[in-house]
Amino acid sequence: MGLDSVELIMDIEEHFNINIADQDAENITTVQDLTDLVAQILHISNEESSVANDVLNTLNQILIKNNQISTELNFSDFIFQIISSGKENLKTVESQLSLKLPKIQNHQELIGRLFPFVFSPLIQRDKITVEQFIQSICAINHTKLFPSDSITDKFQIRCIVIALTADKCGINELHIRPDSRITSDLGIN
Repeated sequence: MGLDSVELIMDIEEHFNINIADQDAENITTVQDLTDLVAQILHISNEESSVANDVLNTLNQILIKNNQISTELNFSDFIFQIISSGKENLKTVESQLSLKLPKIQNHQELIGRLFPFVFSPLIQRDKITVEQFIQSICAINHTKLFPSDSITDKFQIRCIVIALTADKCGINELHIRPDSRITSDLGIN
């Protein structure tokens, strides 16, 4: 494990007030591996999260009220094939949701094409699912949504792991998925 990986593990340990054994840390490959290990240490097995559903329901209410959708979104829908990713539209949704939204960065695709050797885990805007979008919202707002002393499910743990990982490597939360490999996909050595 490199220094960045060790620092990420230390951040996770501090946030959750746990200790991760060196041998366990060596076996972590993906964000989901880290999530599962934290859940195991905390004795949390619940996969379902009411928070994700609450955010989805509120988002649906806002978008219907704003006449942006006529039928409710599902987790598997591609969000930006349905709603506008324009800056003003997202500011309005963010204000009404009372949660920060992930930044949608147009320039990353161009940078990736011009400089393919530069690490840039790109995601096509029209391929972002509602589930990814909500997970990113929850990661960005984890301190508001998930008080440290009341973590109840793996979704909450995953969102916090994503937030801490994004902070450590400077990557937009939308680009970090459960199957993202910590070293090769996210550039944490």
